[in-house]
Amino acid sequence: MSTAGVTHAQTTDAQTDAVVRRRLPRRLLVVSLLSVTFVILTVVWVAARVGSFHLVGPYLAGERLLVDTVVLDLSDQKVDSYVERSIEVRNLSERDIKLLGAACSCSCVSLETFPITVASGSVRSVTLKAHIWQPGEFEQRVKFYTDYPDRREFLVTVRAFGI
Repeated sequence: MSTAGVTHAQTTDAQTDAVVRRRLPRRLLVVSLLSVTFVILTVVWVAARVGSFHLVGPYLAGERLLVDTVVLDLSDQKVDSYVERSIEVRNLSERDIKLLGAACSCSCVSLETFPITVASGSVRSVTLKAHIWQPGEFEQRVKFYTDYPDRREFLVTVRAFGI
């Protein structure tokens, strides 16, 4: 096969194409690494803002009233004992939010006096007191009501095992 008809420009184009093909995977790798770094930094920044990694998803989904615990596990407790635990309610909205009240599935769970105001940009602890009155599994639900239009209510499940 003769190369007499191949010009210098065609040879240079072929060499340039070979160089570009070799550089393309490097560029793709660099772009991929930068993208992953951006995502990690974003998640870390949001976690710092909301106080916990498990609240990143709800925050990125647009929620601004965040509850740190939706299942409050009291573990093993003696029968006829009273156990107090707190949940944290975080208000990342632009206005104060009031927790208006709560409905419990059993009178064995009691709460603070309502209404409770959670100021904009702040965190408020809400204490729940559970009476473990019988042996075996204990599971009660507490539905909280708010004046926040984007989240009128939220649910917390209280679990324990009476021994």
